[in-house]
Amino acid sequence: MSIDQSKLSDPSIRLNVPAGDLTNATVTQGSAARIRLLQAENEQLRREKNEIEIKYREQLETLNAQLRDIQEQLNESEEKVKKVEESTILEKKENIKQKEEILIEKENEKRKVEQELRFEKEEKKDVLKKAEESEKKKKSEIEKRRQLETEKERIKWELEQLKSENERLKRERDVEINLACENETKLNASLKENERLKKELETKTDQITNEYQRRIDEKEQQRQEIEILYKEEQKKNEIEINHEEQTRKIIKEQAEQIKSTQSKIRTLSEEYENEKERSEKESIKAKEEERRRKEAEILKGKIEQENFALKLANERIQYEVCRINEKYGKEKIESEMKEIENEYKSKEQENERLKLENEMLKQEKERINQQLLKEKEEKERYKLRIEETSGKVRKYEQIEKLQKLKKQKENIKKMKENNEKYRLQLVRDGDFPIAIINSDPSDFDFADVDGKQKKIIKKKDYTTGTVSLSQELENGTWELEVQFSNQGQTGGIGIVKDTYVIPAGCQPDSNPHSQNMATYHGPGWGNGTVNCKGGYKSGNVSFNDNQIIKAEYDSEKGTLIFFIDGVQQPVYIIGIKEKVRFIV
Repeated sequence: MSIDQSKLSDPSIRLNVPAGDLTNATVTQGSAARIRLLQAENEQLRREKNEIEIKYREQLETLNAQLRDIQEQLNESEEKVKKVEESTILEKKENIKQKEEILIEKENEKRKVEQELRFEKEEKKDVLKKAEESEKKKKSEIEKRRQLETEKERIKWELEQLKSENERLKRERDVEINLACENETKLNASLKENERLKKELETKTDQITNEYQRRIDEKEQQRQEIEILYKEEQKKNEIEINHEEQTRKIIKEQAEQIKSTQSKIRTLSEEYENEKERSEKESIKAKEEERRRKEAEILKGKIEQENFALKLANERIQYEVCRINEKYGKEKIESEMKEIENEYKSKEQENERLKLENEMLKQEKERINQQLLKEKEEKERYKLRIEETSGKVRKYEQIEKLQKLKKQKENIKKMKENNEKYRLQLVRDGDFPIAIINSDPSDFDFADVDGKQKKIIKKKDYTTGTVSLSQELENGTWELEVQFSNQGQTGGIGIVKDTYVIPAGCQPDSNPHSQNMATYHGPGWGNGTVNCKGGYKSGNVSFNDNQIIKAEYDSEKGTLIFFIDGVQQPVYIIGIKEKVRFIV
């Protein structure tokens, strides 16, 4: 309780005492004493008031302190509540996240299991399909192999039959030849005996003329009988020769059949290899497609997993947005989002402005760089002009020197070419002796025809053999013309390395001889094929008896070209770098 000091009476003012009135002095003194009492009371009241104010202030401070404590407790409780709410929200989020992860894992496991099952089914189908195809291929291959084996056995049996028949005919012919020889010797002996008897009869007397005539008649009769037998033997021999020719023809036909069957076998094996290669390629392609399909399915599964995870994340974000809207109000969030969008737009505009400024600066920088480059290029051009003029002067001097050297070289080259032409002309015009290197004299014989042409005679029929000319081919172009006459067996011509020694019975298309030879064969050896170092190439015409086959070897170019009756054949040999000899 406070007292208004302005309402109290001032002690210096006297109340109800008129100025200059001395009669009321006692009254004034009494009022002054009252005033003093009042002042004392007033002072007492002021002290009480101050005490009360101090007391109330202390109470107010204690209340404020209590209020602060209560407020702090409330704040602490609110913070605890917030923490509890946040922890519950976090727990809920973690639970939701764990549930989502569990769902995603289960979904992924389900997809993987389905994918593995699908892959297993497809692999089983592919394995069954491949097994069926391999079984079919095996059956077809077994069938083809059986057919080829039966055909091979049949041809082998026929060949053996023909060989045995040929051997029998040879034996019979040998027996008949022996008989004919014996008859001929008997005939010669009888003729000699007749001559001797004639001489004896001339010296004898006429008394034994009748007996001599009788003996002559007997001998003449014997001679006629022997001649008849000899003619019969000749007829038999002719029949045997005809029969032998027929057997040769049959053997030749059988050999052609064997070659055709061998070619069929080769074609079938090639077809089988091609089919095998094609099936392997198809299987590789199918595996590649299967791998790509699996990769695509795996990628599809991953994309579906990502979409599922994004869907869950989107749902979670929507849930969070709804919760924030409920907590803070939709309008406030929208306004904040608009402010954020406006800030983002302003930042984008600022970025665009900065980009434009950067572009302008870049353009300015490029323009300055271009100007500098132009100045630099002009300086370089000026330097180049100076260097070009000095280089042209030096070049002109060098060209003059080079032209002089070139003329000198051309003159030297022309002189060398003329010398070489003259030397080659001497080589071509030279008369070189023809001789052979005969590794088997029992099989080959060599005879002169007209001084220039030579004849090589093969003594053994139906056997292989190769002879070479002794002349080493170098420095120029060399030609060899050959004419075969061996009842269609023909043969071949070509070249052999000068260092290679040809053995007896050499077959030119077999190893190791084929690695050192290059040959062109007739019908008995491949029907026009060209063999070179183990490989063969068809495309040339096959030749027969009495045709002129020419081999032309150019040692400068390293080429071997073949001709038949003057017509060049398309397949020839190049890249010959060593010394060689002609072979037949």
